Amino acid sequence: MPFRKRVVFLLLLVPIFFAIVSRFAALNNGFVYDDWSVLLTNVPRLHSIYEVFLNTDSIRDAAYYFRPLSRLSLYLCYQFFHETPFGYHAFMIVAHTINTCLVYVLAIFLYRSQERTI
Repeated sequence: MPFRKRVVFLLLLVPIFFAIVSRFAALNNGFVYDDWSVLLTNVPRLHSIYEVFLNTDSIRDAAYYFRPLSRLSLYLCYQFFHETPFGYHAFMIVAHTINTCLVYVLAIFLYRSQERTI
């Protein structure tokens, strides 16, 4: 692996580290604020993935906005972890870490494309 690629890869470990460490304390916490109403009242009412994307009746009951990816992640977490806060928090740590990696890769891509135009 060339030196420059190795440095780019090693620099990726820094945001991954901070993404994990900054949210690690949440693993021991329970549900807070509106978690009970959103997660444990509205998500179990969804009976299929169809309802996550197309059923607007439960959306009006749960909140006044439509966020299908958020609802899909909550639906899948409920299917796997039911009412266990640890599973939800672990999933969110993984999701945020993946998003951190995607933003880093996008920044590298944009930086390299900027270098080529100069």
